[in-house]
Amino acid sequence: MTNEYNAKLIAEIYSTDSVEKAAQVAEEMTAIKDSIFPAQIYEAYKKFKGTTMDHYFISYLAQFKTPEADKILLKHALEVDDEADLHMMLSRLISLSFFDETVVENVSKYLKKELEDLEMDEYIIEEYCTYLKEANQLKQLAENLQTAFESDKSSASAKKVILKNLLRISPSHYLNYYLSNYDHIKERRCEIIFATEVATWQNGVIPKLHKHIIEHGSSTAKKIIEDAIKTKETQQDQAKAKTEKIVGVRYKNSEIVSQIVEQRQKINTQAGMMFGHHLFRSTEALINQSNSANSSEEFVSSMIDLRECIGDFDKTIISLDYSLDEMQKHNPDIQETTGQINKFEVYLSINKVDCSHALVTLRQLGGMLSKIAHPKQKAGLIEKLQELSIYKLYENENWSELHKSVLNIYLTLLKKLSDSLKSERLQD
Repeated sequence: MTNEYNAKLIAEIYSTDSVEKAAQVAEEMTAIKDSIFPAQIYEAYKKFKGTTMDHYFISYLAQFKTPEADKILLKHALEVDDEADLHMMLSRLISLSFFDETVVENVSKYLKKELEDLEMDEYIIEEYCTYLKEANQLKQLAENLQTAFESDKSSASAKKVILKNLLRISPSHYLNYYLSNYDHIKERRCEIIFATEVATWQNGVIPKLHKHIIEHGSSTAKKIIEDAIKTKETQQDQAKAKTEKIVGVRYKNSEIVSQIVEQRQKINTQAGMMFGHHLFRSTEALINQSNSANSSEEFVSSMIDLRECIGDFDKTIISLDYSLDEMQKHNPDIQETTGQINKFEVYLSINKVDCSHALVTLRQLGGMLSKIAHPKQKAGLIEKLQELSIYKLYENENWSELHKSVLNIYLTLLKKLSDSLKSERLQD
């Protein structure tokens, strides 16, 4: 059925003497994109060449983007003598990186002509400039572009496009040129276009240029620059305030975390003097606790990280191998020989460090952190949260305050542990 319909379209485009009808058929062929159609469309182009719609067929060919269509287009590009035809295929030629000298010369010729036209088309100028820029040939028409920009004949919309492409060639050169020769554009239509363009630029010569326009430009140009500067300052103030707010929210735990790190270091110093080794290993994971949790997922993730931190004891402690009987002599409630907190408690007891209050809290905290990542253990989790007096925050889903409270609990027990070590040392 498809082949029959395609054949029908081919017959129609061959048989019709109406350029409008042929263009309609070619448009339909373009939508179908059968590989046989480009040749038929090009034949229709040749048949209706010289009419006001002949360039339509070239436009349809360019939309195919197939090897068959591209082959026809590239051949036609080398032979074309019609500006409308060339304009219709420029985008495709750029995509194919086809920058033959003949085509470049024709595009340059047509661009010069367009720049001299009293009713210059900014869209056509943009396409010609883009092609020449990609071909590394736009610089050859810099003088023509500058003349057209400064001309009072060109429209404001055309001037915008022309200035943009002039600055594409060499921003530094032309910005410095108009800084030194501002009188060339002052009080003219091009001054407003220039001021509007450079108003949002930054760095390099721009601050000097802005200052020069404010001091020596027309009142309109001066206002454009001043308004742009005010807008930029407002945006910077807003961005700064937003950043400070975000940092304040995201890193509201920074002070607590710093105190936790200091307490662990203090305890390690005390332990080093008493036992010859530290109690805690140095861990960078604590720094991540500075980011305040703002959702259930973030809170759970933070608690999983914290669980690793609170049980991250020195390898001297973790590697100790006690029997259950030995461990129960120090704490009858211990039911297994594994677990870092169990070993930590027995180690301190053997070394006659009484820190029972800190250890009770440490076990409660460790129990809560063990259950936090397991939704099926919610009942057990609620119990642990209640033991630590933080269930209300959990129930109300106040994640940032809950996170902060957990860190404060850990900080408090570290302080108690430090005090216990200090008391033991004084007794010695």
